[in-house]
Amino acid sequence: MLLDRERRLLTAYVDGELSSRQRRYVVRLLHRSAEARQLLQQLKADARALRQLPRPSLPIDFTEPVLRTIAERNLSAGQCRIVKAASVTVWIGPLVSWAAAAAVLLALGVASYFYFAASLEQPAQTEIAQQQSGPPPLTPQSQELGPPIIKEDETQTASRERPAPKNDPSAPAEPPKVVQHRRNQPKSSPAEKPSPPKEETVLAERSEMFSLERVPDLLPVVVKVSDLVHPPSRKKLIDELRKDDAFHLELPCLNGSKAFDRVQNAARTLHIGLLIDKQAQERIKLRWRANYGLYIENITPEELTQFVQQIGMEDRKSAAGKKNAETQIDYLVLTRLTAGQRKELATLLGMDPPTASKTTEPLGADPHHPLSDTTARQVGRALAGQGGALRPESGKPEGQPPQPIALVLTYNPIRPSPGSEEIKQFLEGRRPIRTG
Repeated sequence: MLLDRERRLLTAYVDGELSSRQRRYVVRLLHRSAEARQLLQQLKADARALRQLPRPSLPIDFTEPVLRTIAERNLSAGQCRIVKAASVTVWIGPLVSWAAAAAVLLALGVASYFYFAASLEQPAQTEIAQQQSGPPPLTPQSQELGPPIIKEDETQTASRERPAPKNDPSAPAEPPKVVQHRRNQPKSSPAEKPSPPKEETVLAERSEMFSLERVPDLLPVVVKVSDLVHPPSRKKLIDELRKDDAFHLELPCLNGSKAFDRVQNAARTLHIGLLIDKQAQERIKLRWRANYGLYIENITPEELTQFVQQIGMEDRKSAAGKKNAETQIDYLVLTRLTAGQRKELATLLGMDPPTASKTTEPLGADPHHPLSDTTARQVGRALAGQGGALRPESGKPEGQPPQPIALVLTYNPIRPSPGSEEIKQFLEGRRPIRTG
């Protein structure tokens, strides 16, 4: 059913009174509505019928009655009164606005001047008050000239009080006393006191010293995992790993739980133990989407490169055996371990592993529990595929250095508890750092 607005648009369309935008709307309306098309045809037919109606003619001429009515009523043609507006009102409005804006700016400028002038003069007045708080020190000249004046006054006073002696011819004449004035004596300069050090201010005339510090190179290194089979890519990763002793290596993947199967197969092939946290075990078993973190120590750059290369080989092997399957891991991103990442790692483990004390006990050995309990727990984890201490293979001497152990934790969307059993077992069984 057509709306009233659409009916009015169709009527105006027939009369030719629509704008270009309204005409486009009517065309779209006619295209999608049969009722609108039918109404338009009816309106066109009505308009055509109205145009074909005969034109009525007036029976008499109205000119003479109109002129007679004008003469009877004494009507005259109207005059248009033009009111001239004052030209002053054209510019008074803008002038008032400009004057108000200028007054506001002037008030702000004066207020700012007095405010900053008072704030700049206040420290100077404080310094003057501090300097004039004590009594003025005596100068060496005032100290030297004071006593002679007092002595001269005393001598003059005594001479006035004492009567003049009578002239005795038999008494020997006293030699005249030579009075040496203190002014003629050499001035003994007092020990010069060291002037107090001048306080340095911001405006002191001296060159400012800057300490240059070297910014560590934290740019990430991106390598395609499938290219590690080629010597140049493998050498590039090994050279980068030799620049530092702590790194953050990230393997972006589509599904962390599915990609972890490749990590387990690669670790099993290279005899790397995996100590998996309980929360990580549950999410891996249920195939829930999650991100996992592996913390591994005592591994050389060559061993880590071989581990990542083996993960890529296991990924391609799993994708090749299935139809419409795609690889989970394509690239690796390597960065040096920053202070923020080190702090986050310490939060996950409950301590900072690089700065913690190293122990020489085998992995999983707990000095607070019997050795039999620890061995039984490791055997159970090894049978369940959860990692633990590895047994030496047949044909290899038992004195061979133990293989590295990796701790597997959940990273997102949940975090592990720092006091979990697996984390304690990993930290208590850490070995001394190997050279190289």
